[in-house]
Amino acid sequence: METRSLRKARELNAESERGMEEYRIHNSSTLIARLPNEVLSAIFLLYKSAVIEAYRQGNTYGLTKYGAVPWISPTHVCTSWRSVALECAAFWSSFILENPRATRQLLLRSKQHPLVVAASRRSENSLVSFVKCLSIVLKESQRIETFDLSSVTRSL
Repeated sequence: METRSLRKARELNAESERGMEEYRIHNSSTLIARLPNEVLSAIFLLYKSAVIEAYRQGNTYGLTKYGAVPWISPTHVCTSWRSVALECAAFWSSFILENPRATRQLLLRSKQHPLVVAASRRSENSLVSFVKCLSIVLKESQRIETFDLSSVTRSL
């Protein structure tokens, strides 16, 4: 026997699902949703390049909250953009050594794409965490194209 509150919860869940489906249908009819995945991936990579350049110059524009991958914000727009980004190995192949968990995940997502790795400039990262990240990424040393340790040497 179904209680009144359980029935109400199921009704709310069904209503929410219908609303999400209407939202997905609406989003799929927009002009940007018609872009081929390859074009969207290229746009993501251009955005990533711009963010990396700004980051190197010290202009974080509030992106530090994203840690190891400050250009990740397009993946938070919608599920289709996230899916496209997850399939684009080049999008994940450049990163900052922030924490071991993120480093492992980025290595997986970057597949066999060449890596561009930088040390973290953030002072709150412990030396232990940095050494763990370093040991993880060095297991993929054959893939490392660029390894920027300049921020570590500046802080020593």
